[in-house]
Amino acid sequence: MKTSILTCAFLVSTAVASNAATFTGSAQGAWTSVDGTFGYATSTASDSATVTWGVEWVSTVPETTTAIAEYVNQTAPDSNYMKFSYGSGWSSSAGDIFSLGTLEYENGTSYATSHDFEGASLTIDVGLSDPSFGGLLSFEYAFDVLTTTNNGVSVPDDADTLVAKQAPSAKYFTVGGQRYMLEILGLSTDGGSTFANEFTVYEAWQGGQWHDVDPARADVYARITPAVVPVPASLPLLLGAVGAVGYLSRRKRKAA
Repeated sequence: MKTSILTCAFLVSTAVASNAATFTGSAQGAWTSVDGTFGYATSTASDSATVTWGVEWVSTVPETTTAIAEYVNQTAPDSNYMKFSYGSGWSSSAGDIFSLGTLEYENGTSYATSHDFEGASLTIDVGLSDPSFGGLLSFEYAFDVLTTTNNGVSVPDDADTLVAKQAPSAKYFTVGGQRYMLEILGLSTDGGSTFANEFTVYEAWQGGQWHDVDPARADVYARITPAVVPVPASLPLLLGAVGAVGYLSRRKRKAA
């Protein structure tokens, strides 16, 4: 019986120590699997990754293929973009949620002929610097984009819709003999209190004038928790056997 108690106490103390662990790391992003053919481009900097698409509308360029092509060759304008900014890094205790970075969507006014962009996937590579496990955890986060032709009908009609598909599968790693799970929880605009997978992104140009409309922003939140190790099927039998031996020993001592 004493052995069973000690075993349980050891498991509990191990779980408490795992939950108290603190992790420091960083994330990097890159846009891949772009679904679009007209004028999109991807770029990666030290603190962000961006995909741009569409040809920015200007009143001096008529909506003809030739005029737009000349305009693109002269200035290479971009109307819309999605950017994942990941900064310098993050730190979190096991069990707490934390931000891997901020996703930003800019809905610009563009020519209808350049609206064939339908989405892209964001690769997020997460590394730990303290404690380090010597590798990267890679996640693929897919996004669909429903764009409008910006006909100036109304603000809702000219808004774009950003749809985040199902959050990537959790990844596992081991440090100090303890196995952990890192999972991406989703997108949140209120510090992780609530999560959403669809965002309406309004256009700045409306009714013949520019409006002060900020890009839509949401943080990508994650969490690290100790991974539950399945109890071997033989463990309950072993503990039962240990308890039975202890019981028989006590009966023998009483009989003596």
